[in-house]
Amino acid sequence: MYIVLQLLLLLLLLLLLLLLLLLLLLLLLLLLLLLLLLLLLLLLLLLLLLLLLLLKKLLLLLLLLLVVEVLLLLLQKYTWYYYFYYYFYY
Repeated sequence: MYIVLQLLLLLLLLLLLLLLLLLLLLLLLLLLLLLLLLLLLLLLLLLLLLLLLLLKKLLLLLLLLLVVEVLLLLLQKYTWYYYFYYYFYY
């Protein structure tokens, strides 16, 4: 009877240990998942930053293009005026 009780207690203890191990494993898995999620978030943030930098460069390029375009239009306009003036008043 005493041996059976001891074996039962040992079995209970082993079961408890197994449960604890399982819980620990689950916690580890959860931690890993959280780490993965954090990494993914970091990657997304990096991608967003890169996109923002590229957009900034693109916007600067567009602004430069606009300035050049305006300068060319002004040049064209004034050269046209000069030609007009030259042909009609000389």
